[in-house]
Amino acid sequence: MKKAEILWQTALSTQKQADFSGICKPEDNLLLNGVFLWVETTGAGHAFVSVHMNNTVYLYTYGRYGRTGSSTTVGDGILNFFEGDDARSYYHYELYEMAARVFKINDSNSVLVREFFEDLWKAAKPPVPTKSMTERVKSRGRTIDVYDVTGNNCTTHSVAGIKYSGSKIFETKYILPSIPLPVGSLPSSQSFVDSEIDFTIPFSLQRYLVEKSSDFSSMLVVDMTSEFRRQYYNVANKTPPAQGSSTKIMGLGARGAASSGSPSPYSGGTFGGSLGVLYNEK
Repeated sequence: MKKAEILWQTALSTQKQADFSGICKPEDNLLLNGVFLWVETTGAGHAFVSVHMNNTVYLYTYGRYGRTGSSTTVGDGILNFFEGDDARSYYHYELYEMAARVFKINDSNSVLVREFFEDLWKAAKPPVPTKSMTERVKSRGRTIDVYDVTGNNCTTHSVAGIKYSGSKIFETKYILPSIPLPVGSLPSSQSFVDSEIDFTIPFSLQRYLVEKSSDFSSMLVVDMTSEFRRQYYNVANKTPPAQGSSTKIMGLGARGAASSGSPSPYSGGTFGGSLGVLYNEK
């Protein structure tokens, strides 16, 4: 090989390396930092929050991971705090087995989100073990309150953490119902009340976030599902399992409840639910 050709090949190789290093710069990583709200709607659905700080993951997921009452609508409210391999494993499970969608909340403060969930977690006690409880929940779960599907559940806790961080994505103006006027009276202008939207059902929350993410004027909510799937590749080739009849019925019930809701900003989450008082912790 001629000397000029060797020099040319060396220069080309150096250029390729420079281009590659430019692509992989930390600031180009879309998941390097941020607050992410996850929602999946398989069956009754689920919602949880994760925080990325310099590519370190802090994941908070609340739910019925332990004891329940005579019905599964109430039980020990367990908050899991996952990091490292536990967090990555949970990501893969939600992305590829539960078909979760992930939304970055751009006006949410990462430090305050961590403060909200970790203060709850640190102040609580380890869960009472059950036969079905995983080792991960036994070691990283804490019983923080009583779970109530009607208003103290995974969705209400996730939304509360986002609100605590200072995010404005759930703020809205509520139109007061019109009062019938006497015949002949002049119509009055509609009254608006500043309020915050509460969510109890994951399906309703996901629908709201999808609508918010389509508003490119504010970019407060951005759908990052594709980026998570790109960076957390489906190495194990996981697929969603076939849904049984009970799972399908729960899903239809959740969608029906979401579509039949009133335009009021109030929900079961506003009042903390109605069934928790029936749960007797042994």
